[in-house]
Amino acid sequence: MSGLFGYSHMTGGYAGGQAEYVRVPFSDVGPVVVPDGLEDEQVLFLSDILPTGWMAAENAGIEEGDTVAVWGCGPVGLFAIQSALLMGADQVIAIDHYPRRLELARSLGAKIINFETTKVGEALMEMTGGIGPDAVIDAVGMEAHGFAIDNLLEIAKQKVGIGADRGHALREAIMAVRKGGRVSVPGVYGGFLDKFPLGAMMEKGIEIRTGQTHVQRYSEDLLRRIEAGEIDTTFLISHRLPLEMAPRRLQEFPRQSERMDQSGSQARSGMMSEDNGRWALVTGASTGIGYHLAICCAEDGYNLLVCADEDQIKQAAEDFRERGTRVEAIRADLATESGVADLYRVARHRDIHLLVANAGIGLGDAFLDEDLLEAQRVIDTNVSGTLSLIHKIGHDMRQRSSGRILITGSIAGFMPGSFQAVYNGTKAFLDSFAFALGNELKQTGVTVTCLMPGPTDTPFFERAGLEDTKIGAGDKDDPAEVAKTAYKAMMDGRASVVTGFMNKVRVAFSDIIPEPTLAEMHRRMAEPGSAPD
Repeated sequence: MSGLFGYSHMTGGYAGGQAEYVRVPFSDVGPVVVPDGLEDEQVLFLSDILPTGWMAAENAGIEEGDTVAVWGCGPVGLFAIQSALLMGADQVIAIDHYPRRLELARSLGAKIINFETTKVGEALMEMTGGIGPDAVIDAVGMEAHGFAIDNLLEIAKQKVGIGADRGHALREAIMAVRKGGRVSVPGVYGGFLDKFPLGAMMEKGIEIRTGQTHVQRYSEDLLRRIEAGEIDTTFLISHRLPLEMAPRRLQEFPRQSERMDQSGSQARSGMMSEDNGRWALVTGASTGIGYHLAICCAEDGYNLLVCADEDQIKQAAEDFRERGTRVEAIRADLATESGVADLYRVARHRDIHLLVANAGIGLGDAFLDEDLLEAQRVIDTNVSGTLSLIHKIGHDMRQRSSGRILITGSIAGFMPGSFQAVYNGTKAFLDSFAFALGNELKQTGVTVTCLMPGPTDTPFFERAGLEDTKIGAGDKDDPAEVAKTAYKAMMDGRASVVTGFMNKVRVAFSDIIPEPTLAEMHRRMAEPGSAPD
């Protein structure tokens, strides 16, 4: 490899690659002449990711009848899937956690595994008769996601500057491939990787191949295949817009909700007209996470139907209107059947695309010292009212085959909540319910995301009487940042999102620490008077 455009001084220092203009040395060699009759979009990906996916499949040594597993369904992973099938693979298994990516993989002919809801190793053994895939492709690289212990340890090391690459996907691929299998690594790694299963590699006799893509080597053959109709890359294109809009749109991209106009005639500006017909219903929107989730919806062009059980919802609605969207505000007590009915009476006449079921309250103190009616109100608000509203709106969404539901659970659902026993119990229910509902609704066009934040800087602790506790007085997450992360997860169709690194660590260790110990740990945080002097 002599040089790559836009890939740092490590590979020649050639600027560009994804730019309006690019310096092209040796222009008698580098450029590829596109035949007449082919549209730009058909050959666009010849410049990088199509050859990368093809080389990944070739490096896997695919033979007729092989089973191939591909980690990562980004562009390279999707083209690797497409290439593997063209090379004769009998079964390709795609592994990711973004529903949209998995659906694209399925549309290409792959079977899919969502690693957030399925144990990958066990699933692969079951799908291959206990043998393992013949070949595996790591199209993830050094930024693997997930809550596996090795990944969490590497995230922690990166935070303190003593780690580089996160290699969970590669480790999992090596452990999963059959004896004598092949491992292809198109995923980028840039530093050092520890906890590498070299022993398994050696004992199983695994072959591994990797390297930067030899774009020139594959360009002519792939161009011929595109021209012959063997390869269609345009399935990957989701947005079309003028080049001058690219910088602003790239900044906004993480919070986009719908695919932009495929015709290219108009691009969404983030501010929609009042009659756009796309509504987001946000409960508990007067303060805290719900308030900022409503802002995310408004800034993404949704009309808002917002609800809370306090007058502050009126001022919040004015704030939302400043984002240039239509807002309807309802004061209703969702702990009551009549409150849910009042809200749905309005919502049923709106095309609700997003349901943010965020309303919730807490109550601190020992259970036997609490007013039972107040404890019951926590259950009615957090569970009964939430379920009633989701049942109504969710039914409408399923009939329409479209919609996204965000349920605010909590990492509190992973811990026995001494001195918050009822609250933690309701959140444990919601966490479990969200995963179950999401499973029931898969392939209906409706997605369910469970938001599981940790302590967040909202009026929750004051209202729950927890100000004199260690958790009430301690550091908390920014509700605006929590909301942005949650909104992106909902729009990506993810099953769940835990916000904040330390909260991810707490969740991971909650599976290891015995419940009595967790209860004692929670007691130290939530017992009245536990706040430091």
